[in-house]
Amino acid sequence: MNLLNEISSTWIGIICVAVILVVLTAMVLINLKLRTKKSLINLFVFIVSILAGIFLAKPVLSLFDKMFGFSMLFFDMFMISFGSIDMMNQLVTTTNYITKVQEFKDATLGMSNTLKSFLEKVFDNSVVSSTNKTTLGAVASSTMSYMTSLFIVAFILFVVTFIVTKLLIKLFTKKLKKKDDNMPRYISGLIGGFKGIVLSIALIVTFSTFPIFGISADYIGNGIETTGILEPAYNFISATEQDIYIEGIDFEKVNVKSFQS
Repeated sequence: MNLLNEISSTWIGIICVAVILVVLTAMVLINLKLRTKKSLINLFVFIVSILAGIFLAKPVLSLFDKMFGFSMLFFDMFMISFGSIDMMNQLVTTTNYITKVQEFKDATLGMSNTLKSFLEKVFDNSVVSSTNKTTLGAVASSTMSYMTSLFIVAFILFVVTFIVTKLLIKLFTKKLKKKDDNMPRYISGLIGGFKGIVLSIALIVTFSTFPIFGISADYIGNGIETTGILEPAYNFISATEQDIYIEGIDFEKVNVKSFQS
């Protein structure tokens, strides 16, 4: 955190762009060394693993919730972060909820613009209990904890599916011939480029959504905005990903966990 405060946003932006270029270049070079047939098989495994992570994360998280309440594991961590902002600690009920949310929208807070804009969507979609009190911080924390848990489950599913699928393919298929299949080698490079783009998007999603470096500043977003090189792509990916989360969250179920916390 102290180091990030010392580095200018321009350098942070340059470092972000450099990391993305390194990821893209590395994936292209790695795939160029593989035979085209093997690259296509790896691409198939990669896509299957992504789909498994996307479509199985929510039901698996529900199962984990029934077992040990996994989606609330990070609740206290976020409550501590949001607790530094007085407005997030005020009690809200059905009678003053809309007013408090509007005050949150109009206020200038010590919070990154990306996180604030997302929480505005969260509060607009949340339903406060008519019989229990809560705070905006609790509503935000329960949702952010759920999102973090969902992301972790999706990542674990991706890794497990990737490993299992690779093992199954090795067990049930013959070894690839050493001789290539006369398919152009540049196809392997294109496959590597596709993988690099997906991994870069995953990095953007991770750092733009989850306040890994704290809630006060969006270091990555500010850096990219300063350089302007990837700003349109960064903003589009962030906004799209946040909308997907909003549409996928069952707010009535998630926010009931924040009452009287």
